[in-house]
Amino acid sequence: MSDNNGTNSPDDKATTRGSRKRKRNEKDWKVNQRKLARQEGREYMTRKGVMVPRKTVGPACTCKRKCMDLLSDQDKVEIMSRLYTGKPKNEQDTFLQGLMEARSIKRHRKRIAESANCRSSSFDYFIM
Repeated sequence: MSDNNGTNSPDDKATTRGSRKRKRNEKDWKVNQRKLARQEGREYMTRKGVMVPRKTVGPACTCKRKCMDLLSDQDKVEIMSRLYTGKPKNEQDTFLQGLMEARSIKRHRKRIAESANCRSSSFDYFIM
């Protein structure tokens, strides 16, 4: 007589055996290593073989407002580290969106040729 509770069925043996296929290790893929290095601000090699240097604090801008003169070098390094320290891309985007504020355009001006790229809003950027 056969056992109906299914403890000794041949299907159980087939499901308990693992697959003989190789498990994919996506962390070792070059494309994912490159993506992670880019997100963390480290240097990486592009697909075409061009070496991209790591992210550093660049020179201050030369605009007439002198915005970057208000920040010390320590503040600039801190902002870079807050952006690039091990965060995924979506968290970096959220951090940057928190530093921006959208506002509507105050005045639209008529142009000779109405272009299709009229902006609907402007953005203000806040560092701290």
